[in-house]
Order: sequence, then structure tokens, then C-alpha cells
Amino acid sequence: ATAPIVAICDADASMDPADLPLVVDPVVAGSSDLVLGRRRPTTHGAWPIHARIANRALAFLMRRATGIAFHDLGPMRAANREAVVALDLPQDRIPQLDEATARLRELTGFGYVPAAGIVGIEEFYGSLADRTFHSTQYVRHHAAPLYTPEPDLIHEVIGHGHLLADAQLAELNRLAGEAARRTATPEGIQLVADVFWFTIEFGVVHEDGELRAYGAGILSSYGEIEEFASADVRPLDFAAMASVEYDITHYQPVLFGAESMDHLMEAVGGFFAACDDDTPARLRRAAVAAGR
Repeated sequence: ATAPIVAICDADASMDPADLPLVVDPVVAGSSDLVLGRRRPTTHGAWPIHARIANRALAFLMRRATGIAFHDLGPMRAANREAVVALDLPQDRIPQLDEATARLRELTGFGYVPAAGIVGIEEFYGSLADRTFHSTQYVRHHAAPLYTPEPDLIHEVIGHGHLLADAQLAELNRLAGEAARRTATPEGIQLVADVFWFTIEFGVVHEDGELRAYGAGILSSYGEIEEFASADVRPLDFAAMASVEYDITHYQPVLFGAESMDHLMEAVGGFFAACDDDTPARLRRAAVAAGR
């Protein structure tokens, strides 16, 4: 498809093609990138029982994965083509880093470099200022597909790749790199790493009355997707991010949620833009003054 909006209607006669404008119009208006039509059966035998059960199960998984109130994975859909194919990852194999880099360069100027081993914290975060992301080159073991405590290609490309393909979130990564470059103390660079962890890695955001995930660590882990909605979600608090202990080998019990994507960019982007070696002490003083 090459049209700016792609519409799909399965040939199962469960929805009337005349209703297509109902799912296309919000995409045309720019209020949504993807709209699915919901079916409401009016008679007991409208759907076979196995179809109802499967649809409910899939809708539940989609609600947990996205935070969006899915009730029916309807056969009528409309989507913004550019948003769907922006990163253009292959569907039949794991992409090579140079393939993902070629697309990212076009979108935001970011690119991957393969990590030959452990990358130091200063180099990893500092390289983001140059729009360079150090990536591992292995895939998690098939015996544990839901979660891996160590970043693999699924995490790097599916998780971080989609963030790096978005202009706003790519800029957030770049600002984190600039912050890392400004810090010269272990405490300063650790603060950058802590805030990065609770935002770019495991960030969530409140949208339309629902909790949604944008962090790469959640998006790349089916297990985290299942768990994040039940976490202790707190307002953005950079002092708390620096003091909350987290274990990378387990699902995250504490998350910090932005009020909106605009709030995320303003608050977290502002933090990274101003962060330096004096910031940890300033945060401690502010926390004491607030009685925390």
C-alpha cells in the first residue's frame, strides 16, 4: 500500500463496509494513528463460542500490552501508513544492525554500533549525544522468551529502535547523552543512568485516563507488558528515582508515570538539559525542604 491511510476490512461479513468512515475519519483528522472497529453481537449465536473466547483473550492481552481499552480486535481497521511503517523492520527475521541504522539515520539521525563487550557507563550514555546507540548482538535464550535481564537484540531494536525512530523521544535520548557528557563525578553520571532507567527504559505515561508504556524495557518484554499495569506507579520525581533501588533481574515493582507525552518531554527533557554534577546535591536539598 502507498496511500497515506491504509484501511482493511476482512471478508467475513461481520462488519458493514459502509461503516468504514467511522474508523477512517479519526485517522484523517490526526487524532489517532490506528482505529479498530468494535463489533457488538446482538444475538446469542452471532459468533461461534471459540471465536468469542479467542477474541476476548486477544483483546485482554492487547489491553495489558498497550493500556488501551481494547474490547474487540475487529476486522475493520484504518491506520496512518507512515506511523505503521516508519521503522520498517523485517517481519520474517531478526534485522541486522546496519539495516535498522539505515532507517534510523533517515528518520532522526540515530544509529547503532555493535558492542564488542561491556560498554562503560560514561561511554554508553555519552555516545547518545552523538546519536549513537551501543547495541548487543545476541538474542535471548528460547527457554526464557518473556524477559531477559541483559539487553539483547529484541530489546535494542524492538524496544529502543522505536523510541529512536520518534523525533521527540530520540531528542530525549540525545539530551540524556549531553547530560552524561556534562557530568564528571560518579554520582552525577549515576543520576543520569537512574533517570534514564525510570523513563527511557521503564517509563509509563497517563493518556486518556489509561496507563500506557513507552519505555524500551517494557515494550521489548512480554513479561513486563503483562506486569507493568500492576506496579506501584508514582508521579515523576527525579530525587526519588535516584534513591529507589531497582533489580534488573526482576520485573520492576516501582514505575514513574508522566501526566502526558508533553509533560514527559518538558519535565524529563528539561531535567536532562540542566543536569550536571551539582544536580544530585540540589535534589537532596529540595527533598529535605519538602520533608521527604
